[in-house]
Amino acid sequence: MYCPNLSANRRSGSVPVELIIAALVLLVIFVLMTPVQRAMREESEENRCLRARREIAAAIKKYRAQSPTYSYPKDLHALSVYLPKMPECPRQGSFRWRLSHYSDRTQEGRAVPTGRLTVLCSEERHRPFFAPSDE
Repeated sequence: MYCPNLSANRRSGSVPVELIIAALVLLVIFVLMTPVQRAMREESEENRCLRARREIAAAIKKYRAQSPTYSYPKDLHALSVYLPKMPECPRQGSFRWRLSHYSDRTQEGRAVPTGRLTVLCSEERHRPFFAPSDE
């Protein structure tokens, strides 16, 4: 026999359980995705900073090529001719450069030749950028 009231009561009791299960599934997905999203954001910021350091290294090379004494610029402001907009670190780090020395190592652990242009960011998580040699 078919009883419409009995089936209606049974269906209405399962809706809150289904909503709770759906909310729990969404909560688990959110908890699992938060660290992934944070890691992706940090990687993106480091890549933007690396791109900025590459731009600075290219500007330094242009500066040296046009300098009569083939000297390095004294500060970033001297590069304004070669950089239309001064690159910035997304984490507000400041940039500096130096020539590499015998103890410098790449992230993979390989030695860097002495005298190679190195552009650094003050943000400690950002690894140094070793510009390719002029050769």
